[in-house]
Amino acid sequence: MYYRGRFPGLSLETHPQLGGDVQVDQSSLQDQMWDYFNGLQRALLTKGMTAKTLSTQVADPSSHIDKHIEAICIILDIPKRKFMGSERGELSSGQNDDDWNDTVTGRRAGYAVPYIIVPTVKRLIRVGVLPVPKTGFKVSWEDNRKLRPKEAADIAKSRMEAMTRYVAGGVSALMDEMDFLTREMGFSEDDAKAILEALPEPEPDETVPPVLPQQAGVEGQSGEEGNDGTGGDDNEEQEED
Repeated sequence: MYYRGRFPGLSLETHPQLGGDVQVDQSSLQDQMWDYFNGLQRALLTKGMTAKTLSTQVADPSSHIDKHIEAICIILDIPKRKFMGSERGELSSGQNDDDWNDTVTGRRAGYAVPYIIVPTVKRLIRVGVLPVPKTGFKVSWEDNRKLRPKEAADIAKSRMEAMTRYVAGGVSALMDEMDFLTREMGFSEDDAKAILEALPEPEPDETVPPVLPQQAGVEGQSGEEGNDGTGGDDNEEQEED
């Protein structure tokens, strides 16, 4: 009824002065109306009648369609958002790109490879156009998830902020650098080891004065003399006794 209500109708009315005894050729009129509504004819030939356009009645079908979709989702046990897909106006360009990449990847793996590429290659091998591969063949696609320059810059910025907070917050007491780089930052073990090995050696703390060798020797000699003197006093006391 929604699409029919939007289509304007026609009202064929006879002149009031003719009264009710007007005879209408209904077969001819029906043929004209059929050609008018279903064909390209945009004119009517009437006798003693006037054709008037009826006003349209447009109703919003959104609420009715939503109820039907909800009923379908309940029967199929599918979330409504998954069934309908995300609204395009609510997604950013990056999310649209991710959705499109998923669609392309699914099309490649689910249709292009098993139904187009593999049968075509096998037929070409069978008729002798292509040589018979010794180890079989496989289909590989170029990765369509390459990061754009802006996306790579955003990721690098987020990583730098995370590392800065890790160092400034003293989180190393809870998680060492290796675990932080591999678990939280997503680096591989080889990359994490390379990063840690490339770190410069820590500079010595200049606030603590170094111990000179002369001072260490003086302190050792003073201790020995004290011990000898103490031992000598003990021996003299024993001789007096």
